[in-house]
Amino acid sequence: MVNDTSITIKINLWADQVERKIEGQITGTVKYHKNFPGEGIKPRDIIVWLPPGYDSTLNTSYPVLYMHDGQNIVDPTTSTFQVDWQIDEAADSLIREELIEPIIIVGIYNTTDRDDEYSDAKLGISYMRFIVDSLKPFIDRNYRTHPDRNNTVNGVVL
Repeated sequence: MVNDTSITIKINLWADQVERKIEGQITGTVKYHKNFPGEGIKPRDIIVWLPPGYDSTLNTSYPVLYMHDGQNIVDPTTSTFQVDWQIDEAADSLIREELIEPIIIVGIYNTTDRDDEYSDAKLGISYMRFIVDSLKPFIDRNYRTHPDRNNTVNGVVL
């Protein structure tokens, strides 16, 4: 005689029933630019992290690091899993210990089109043009940057 096996699984709490605890905080000064438009792509939020001393050293300009998935880089309230990547704490520590020169970090939030924007598809070309033709000129106009290519870095998405 052959018997079937029965498995019973009881789920006590579904993921949407669990209260998530937000861990971490923002270190330093950040500026938000909401619904930043781009030609051929969805508007998205931009976060700009400013290095220590930015407001007190008005004659200093800074290199800029542009990072994708910007909602995750410094703000636990906007990060995907309520734990940010702590780019702000890392940069702040490295700058204060004089291991790197002070930099501005620009976080570009993603949208539901993330996969296509991070590819060589049509949306990817539009996203690249958005960074080069819209976002970088905006950052260079509104913040004290070194705008040349040697002082501009585009963070890699892994």
